[in-house]
Amino acid sequence: MKPVITVLLTAAAAFAFSANAATYKFVAANNLPGTKLCISAVKNDLIGYKDMAKRYHVRHKYIANNVTCNGEEIASFAAAYGATRTAEYINRFHKGKVSIIDIAKAAKDKQQAAGDEQEVILVMVH
Repeated sequence: MKPVITVLLTAAAAFAFSANAATYKFVAANNLPGTKLCISAVKNDLIGYKDMAKRYHVRHKYIANNVTCNGEEIASFAAAYGATRTAEYINRFHKGKVSIIDIAKAAKDKQQAAGDEQEVILVMVH
């Protein structure tokens, strides 16, 4: 009986969390390679991100240190929306100081700001 109760409580908690989670739809504002890299990074699509960098013959070090998405460094932009896999990968190539981002707090702040609706975010390289 205890395993059944545990499973039910876990499912209920997961449902409650997903019901409160804000969802984002990222739309490329243009067709530039940098914008496509930003979209792949923020969607946590590490394979797509690596393929895109390879396709456009751009080094990961260059991307990490020079590409900005909506005014933020690409790794910070990805981390702000919970794309931790790509953010961690990109940060490996970042030179200089590495700042630690409280991803849980950032996600919670974005969640509170967005409410329960899906937020459309236009992504553009600056």
